[in-house]
Amino acid sequence: MTIRPAILLVISCLGLALVASAQESSNSKGPSPAAYELYSWQTPNGRWRFSILPSPSGVNVSAEQVFNKKFCLAGIAELKRRISDLAAGSTIYWIDHIVDAGQTATARPSVAYPAPEMVRDLRNYARTHGVKLEVSANQSN
Repeated sequence: MTIRPAILLVISCLGLALVASAQESSNSKGPSPAAYELYSWQTPNGRWRFSILPSPSGVNVSAEQVFNKKFCLAGIAELKRRISDLAAGSTIYWIDHIVDAGQTATARPSVAYPAPEMVRDLRNYARTHGVKLEVSANQSN
């Protein structure tokens, strides 16, 4: 009669291990979808720079964060690489202004959208990676 409890114990342990393994694999599918803000500006030499940051609940991030070299992406290729790293289901809100009353606008570029063709290209690229790129109505071409 001591064999039966041992077999039940082994079966129970295997069952618990399978459940734990299934939960672990379902939790390790990569980052969760999130919301981001995208800012873009053109340098004096005509090149585009981008900054993509987590969206803080509908309040735009500060100019200091947007133009921080640590977050700056130089060109379309770097932006596309960053978009491809985002979780499917994420949303990017492309912002064309910075709400930052505490800082002066001197010595920093103005954010703007690039040409409509570039906006379309980036929107299509994001879509192919399961990311939604929201742009204001006047730039939705």
